[in-house]
Formats: sequence, structure tokens, C-alpha cells
Amino acid sequence: MKKLIIFATVTTAVSASLLAQDAEPRGPRESAREAFQQLDVNNDQVVTHDELMLEAQKKFTEFDQNKNGAITLGELPERMPLSPRAERRIAHMKDKAEAREQAGAPRHERRGTHMSPDERAEKMRPTRIKFMARMDKNGDEQVNLEEFAAPLVKRFKRGDINGDGEVTAAEFEQSLEQRRHKRRGKAQKKHRR
Repeated sequence: MKKLIIFATVTTAVSASLLAQDAEPRGPRESAREAFQQLDVNNDQVVTHDELMLEAQKKFTEFDQNKNGAITLGELPERMPLSPRAERRIAHMKDKAEAREQAGAPRHERRGTHMSPDERAEKMRPTRIKFMARMDKNGDEQVNLEEFAAPLVKRFKRGDINGDGEVTAAEFEQSLEQRRHKRRGKAQKKHRR
């Protein structure tokens, strides 16, 4: 779960500009495909390690306000961004809450805790301290580019199915399918308990 939160936070940093451009809600596959296209700088349907690191460097520079090559707690935004997945979950919760309200269901008959979707969104939002604790691998209270990019590089390596140092569009689609099946398997095991 911690690894998922780390990746989601870094992915949010990498894909926030894509998500902000379009108000139309998209599913995880569409968001992932757009992120792939953004990383594919030369539009050859292949993302190289260099292209990945170029995008990571751009996002790192946005957070590194004093341009010293390290992100400190003070340089992070007070309100950390939600991951694209969390954004979709919040939108879904808001839609369901609105549907229940329109159906006239009394508040005590509504599912879940008595938090509004906005209250839940704030509870789901990662904090700056958690971000630093998870990303700062060497414990120096700073996140360098290598630490910042580590979750992306790990995901890149997982997507590089043939191990040639590049992720093709076909490998990317195959890794999406593998992740989908893996998540479904975990969800089925969870329901069996």
C-alpha cells in the first residue's frame, strides 16, 4: 500500500498537467496512455529511460524551488496533490452521494461514514511529511532527483518486459493488462476473506 501511495504521488506530479488540461473524467487506462504519450518525447511509440528521466527532471525542478538539487519539506506545497486514481474515486463518491440525495434517502440511510466526499478527499490526500518519509531513502531530510525518480524507474523496469531498456507501446499495453489482472486477483482474495 505504501508503495502504491508513493507511486501515486509521483505519478500525480508527472501527470498533473495532463489531468488539469481536460475536465472530462477519464479512466485509469486513458490517463495512463496519456502519461505514456507525454513521456514519449519524440513520438516514436517508445519511451526510453532518458525520456523518462527528462520528464522526472522537469517535475523535480518544479518542486525544487531554490534550485539546489534537493527538495525539502518547506519546498513542498501545503496541500499535496491527489493521485489520478484518488481523483477518480472522489468523483465517483460525489456522483453516488448526489444520486442518493436526489433519490431522497435520509442521511442516516446513506452508506459509509457520515463524511462528505470533500471530507473524504481531504482524508485521502497525502501529507508533505508522509511524502518526505517515503521518498527520502537516505534519511537526510531531502529528496534528490534519484530518490524522486525511483518509483518511476521501478515502474519503467516493470513495463520493460523484454529488458531492452525501452518501453514500447505494445509492452506498455501488456503491462497495463498484467496490472489489471493482478489488481483483480487481489480484490477477489480480499472478498473471499
